[in-house]
Amino acid sequence: MGALIGAGLGMVVGWSKRGGRIENIGIFVATIARGTPSFIVGIALLAVFSSWLGWFPAFGMGDPGDAAGSQRYFTFEFLHHLFLPLLAVIIFFLPENLLLMRSGVVESRTEDYIELVRAKGVSEPRVAWHAGRNSLLPLVTWLFPALAETVAGLIVIEIVFAWPGVGRELVLAVTRQDYPLAQAAFILMALLIVLSNLAADLTYTKLDPRVAYSRAKHG
Repeated sequence: MGALIGAGLGMVVGWSKRGGRIENIGIFVATIARGTPSFIVGIALLAVFSSWLGWFPAFGMGDPGDAAGSQRYFTFEFLHHLFLPLLAVIIFFLPENLLLMRSGVVESRTEDYIELVRAKGVSEPRVAWHAGRNSLLPLVTWLFPALAETVAGLIVIEIVFAWPGVGRELVLAVTRQDYPLAQAAFILMALLIVLSNLAADLTYTKLDPRVAYSRAKHG
């Protein structure tokens, strides 16, 4: 979700007026968010939405006293506990995707095919869509390994919110010297990275026909 929001905002920022207010605000906010450690973001969310406003619970997947294994997913209680960790993950992914997409769109605006598309009488939003679509390759290169990292567990965010994910279990396994569990977690992470790189290669052929043509020519 953070990747989609970041890519969309990056397209808007990249297509806006160079040096204008939208571009300056977008770059400033993304740079600040990118340079803020994830645990600081998590603590700030807890301080505002849990301690100060009291809107969301501070930790865990369920209320205190719930029996182990009794948690039902996608219930209001579960989503209530999930909101703050999910928001922290979105903030973690958003700035990198925004800046990558913005850079790609800025470069695409000067390409000849953009002038060709505009000369055909295509509306400006469709022209921006063409520029954004052709700016996705650097984003895909970064995104798939990052998604694998998310599935494997964002350790810091899980620890801040006491969320029982793979990353937190890995830390606990190392602390308890549970080496079989730690080895299984490392193997899972390595497998996810390999599969994510494979998925990125397959996505390249769909986004950029030149990749498929080059592979067919040399393969």
